Amino acid sequence: MAVVNGVELAPEDLRGFRAVFDLVDDDKSGAIDAREVAVLMDLLGMPSNDREQVDVSVKQMDVDGSGVVDFDAFLRVVAGGVRRLPFTRRELLAAFAEVPTPSATPRGRVHVSSLARFLARHCEGLSSERARRLASFAAPDENGFADVADVVERVETLTDA
Repeated sequence: MAVVNGVELAPEDLRGFRAVFDLVDDDKSGAIDAREVAVLMDLLGMPSNDREQVDVSVKQMDVDGSGVVDFDAFLRVVAGGVRRLPFTRRELLAAFAEVPTPSATPRGRVHVSSLARFLARHCEGLSSERARRLASFAAPDENGFADVADVVERVETLTDA
């Protein structure tokens, strides 16, 4: 059994979803674009002649903001919906770039105390204690540093829970 968005999928269901995805992925790119999503919508009996509706459908499935839908994103939608974060991965990485860090901070890392101070200062209504708890979610190493890419990955997994 595969579990997607808390829904158990039997292997045959997973194969069926893959077959549908592969059917509409006519360029075999591993992702479906707006034109291919329109084909999918036609297959499902949904109106696809409205370009705006197709674009909305792509945006609903396109969790990484790439403009196309990969199989994992497709599967999250067809297996029970998708919870989107209110920001993209790129925006989250850019936000980390705004966190002031001492010059000795290793590249790609953030000290959780810097992150906590930044959150408390810039997030309206967030207490210092809550900011510290949120920053500790970053899973710091023994020196108090967390890998920014790991933190972003952890945040993204919240959408799959």
